Amino acid sequence: MNFELACPVAAGLINGLTVDLAPFIPELRKDYAYKLKPLTFSFAPDLPGQSVFGRNFKPMISEAPLALVVSGTP
Repeated sequence: MNFELACPVAAGLINGLTVDLAPFIPELRKDYAYKLKPLTFSFAPDLPGQSVFGRNFKPMISEAPLALVVSGTP
């Protein structure tokens, strides 16, 4: 806005060029998509036994597509 007020002739030329090019530039139309490659990793730490209400449990970790699941056996 300040550029248009300070130099109306130059601003008119520059804005005229960039507005006319907008249909040909995907970034200006917001017509683009970037796809990330999925990351995969394995995570299996050795967890120490836990005492719950006087009973000892050995935690076991298993993987689900979107979570880590911790279960325990006495």
